[in-house]
Amino acid sequence: MRIFLIFLLLVSSMRSGWADKDKKLEVVVSFSILADFTKVIGGAHVRVTSIIPPDSDPHVYQPTPEVATLISHADLVIMNGLGFEGWIDRLLGATDYKGLVTIATQGITPRTLLDPALPSAPPVPDPHAWHDVRHAMVYVKNISDALIRLDPAHQKDYKARTRSYLQQLHNLDTWIRGKFSRIPQKRRKIISAHDAFGYLAARYGIKIYALQGISTESEPSARQIADLVQLIHKHHICALFSENITNHQLLEQIAHETNIETGGVLYSDALSGDTGPATTYLEFMRYNVTTLCSVLEQN
Repeated sequence: MRIFLIFLLLVSSMRSGWADKDKKLEVVVSFSILADFTKVIGGAHVRVTSIIPPDSDPHVYQPTPEVATLISHADLVIMNGLGFEGWIDRLLGATDYKGLVTIATQGITPRTLLDPALPSAPPVPDPHAWHDVRHAMVYVKNISDALIRLDPAHQKDYKARTRSYLQQLHNLDTWIRGKFSRIPQKRRKIISAHDAFGYLAARYGIKIYALQGISTESEPSARQIADLVQLIHKHHICALFSENITNHQLLEQIAHETNIETGGVLYSDALSGDTGPATTYLEFMRYNVTTLCSVLEQN
């Protein structure tokens, strides 16, 4: 009888171990690009939920009570950092979350900008670092490290998926540099809706003038619009691009008044929905670069 009881205990213990090993990590991320990175690296070992859904503007997002409940049950919370999620610290405090929080931009030296509405204020970091593929690689490594720390039993899988994805990102970076290298420098000038593409511009040699600053929260003033119109004429800018998260009407009006081309819609702070052209980060970058180059090559 004693041997039989010991056998039952052993079986129960083994089953419990298997259950824990097969349990998915509950990962909550702030927005859709982080969700894609985490799904690629985590594979079958993670269940990923994005607080801000695709095709939504993170700058104007306001968390709901349901999000607090979601976070309270998470094993890991991943945020961009650099001031991108101004609401998240309060939310983490309100939920009394005790789990691991990972800042995906840790280790990245951000570009900084002055707020045109507050010229005497100190510069603020630009949070849109994912537009430089080299920075996206840092995001991936930080997320991979966090998953391995929480789930060392599957570290072999995480490391293999990370290596494979980093190679894809390296290939993407090479492809982007090749695409822009074929366009004369004097033609690489565009207008965007808000200042989200500074890292893309710095990495790949483009000049981008933005209607709004690094956030979409405030409306551009009449003075800012007039200055932008002046820039278009002064620098012979040939194209203007709207974004999936912003209102297109004002930019279309400026394009009409200045007689420059409306180049299409770029994806800036969010992936597209399931039926869109940018459902993953790789698609997101390829779509944006192809859209930009298709216009710049013609002008």
